Amino acid sequence: ITLKGYTDEEYLAAMREKYVRVEEYDLYALKPGISELILGRIRTILDAAGYTAEDLAQDNLFHGIEVQLAERPSFRLSLEYRLEGRSLRVDVPLDRMEHPDSVVPVRMNVLESFGAASRQETGYMLVPDGTGALIYLNNGKTGVNPYAAQVYGADPSIRAPIRTRSAEDVLVPAFGMKRGHTGFIAWIESGDALAEIQASVSGVTGDYNFVGASFRLTAADTVSLGSGYETDRLTVLESAPYRGRIAIRYLFGSGEAATYSGMAALLRDHLVAAGLLPGEADRRQDLPAVPLQVGLLGSVPKERLVLGVPVLSKEALTTFGQARDLVLDLAASGVSGYDLLFVGGFNGGLLSTTSARLRAETLLGGTRGLASLADTLRASGSRLVPSLPLQAVPRSGSGFASVRDGTRDLSRDIAILSAYNPMNHARSGERPPSWLLSPTRLPDFANSLADSLDDLSLDAVSLSDAGSLLLSDFDPDRAVNRQEARSLVLQALAILSESGSLDLSRGNLYSIPYARSLSSMPVSDSGFDLCDQSVPFLPLLIRGTVAFTGRPLNYAGDYRSQFLRSLEYGAGLSWLVFSEQAGLT
Repeated sequence: ITLKGYTDEEYLAAMREKYVRVEEYDLYALKPGISELILGRIRTILDAAGYTAEDLAQDNLFHGIEVQLAERPSFRLSLEYRLEGRSLRVDVPLDRMEHPDSVVPVRMNVLESFGAASRQETGYMLVPDGTGALIYLNNGKTGVNPYAAQVYGADPSIRAPIRTRSAEDVLVPAFGMKRGHTGFIAWIESGDALAEIQASVSGVTGDYNFVGASFRLTAADTVSLGSGYETDRLTVLESAPYRGRIAIRYLFGSGEAATYSGMAALLRDHLVAAGLLPGEADRRQDLPAVPLQVGLLGSVPKERLVLGVPVLSKEALTTFGQARDLVLDLAASGVSGYDLLFVGGFNGGLLSTTSARLRAETLLGGTRGLASLADTLRASGSRLVPSLPLQAVPRSGSGFASVRDGTRDLSRDIAILSAYNPMNHARSGERPPSWLLSPTRLPDFANSLADSLDDLSLDAVSLSDAGSLLLSDFDPDRAVNRQEARSLVLQALAILSESGSLDLSRGNLYSIPYARSLSSMPVSDSGFDLCDQSVPFLPLLIRGTVAFTGRPLNYAGDYRSQFLRSLEYGAGLSWLVFSEQAGLT
């Protein structure tokens, strides 16, 4: 800042008032809004020059600058470090956290710089995006957003009018880094349902590459009050922060054990030893080597005009009789040992009521047609697997009342699960939203579903949502956060797996011990700009512990690519079709 060459009296007066010595010396001043990266570099230069806080105070006094430091809230936390074998476990017991009553802890990063790599190092970071992805150290991608993805996907109880991106979910609460010939894989043992995996390369927010986890302690949402042009937007917070335990375990390796495949082996061995993945002795005897799944669409909603008035009705795309004919045709061709996944066969079809009380769709052939189909499949060595929702309920009825059983969002409204338009990522009105069953009601509804399956003589079921959907309930009378909801989901899965064979559409890692097979699993990553390579970290971790298939091949954008990836990753093949005699008009 200088006055030389300036004649504008208003400017000169303003500078003299702000900087009392500006007529004697030219000055340097930082512009507002300067980035943390630049500030960090300036601090490094000043520290190297020996410039201290006392020097800064004297300079401010000499130049007549008054500095008022804002009082920052303080938090008192305990961190526990334990060396257990060849691993390091870090615990944060949040029940001991102390902070002012006027301050709410919203988010916390744990050891965010652990293992950070400098600009001179080579290697990569592993993020659990879909099947897994590598971010090369110092890849030069400083103009793209850092990686940030919520473990187990977004919480549908927190409203999102816009979904910012279409991405594969994070099904494994883990991350890793390889630096030269050494590396580590980190496993979030507790607090995983509240975690977000974050990663960035050097040159974006600092001089280091880092990967780590951030934890949401208090959920927050923005609500609008008023109508028309007179609206206010307010931030609404969860009634109480998470007071449980956060724990991360770091497993270390070198050489081959430091590669992404070595990391998968390290983590797999640990999870098997901890009983979190089935080992050789616990492996199911009915586990198919390579599963084959044929999905059939049953009853779907269709809008018809009745006297010029649109009326929602149902149309049969595949009846139980048509499905039985398909099974006989496949048996005649020598095809057996597959799962017939029947979608939309119960309680109103695709637009169904809750699955707690099952009834076979009369439009498709009713209970007799269902029994005949099941018997024909058993005779051919295959299985009938009804695909049913448990948490997402398109329509009230069959024991579900949204006011009583539905989840509440932060504004205390009944939460809904909306479809999103893949073009603009906004909520889509083409498909009606679904109610969301409160996690506190899951065990009861799972017991009712198990009884219904037994009444229909069905020994297998595939849940289309309970393996991957994880949500809070902000109802003040029964509030549960996502970490508590995770335990309730496991109770429901245990009930259904004990009553018969349980399959899951997708599946967060905690659900695998309860499942015979997983369908619609990812066979690639999301393709984010920061990521450099898709890798089969997830298939390496779970292969042999559970059978799994990718998404239906006939729905793939690139059939050949998905087919080859499925073969490479040990995934089974699946299709989703309907009878050629039925049609949509």
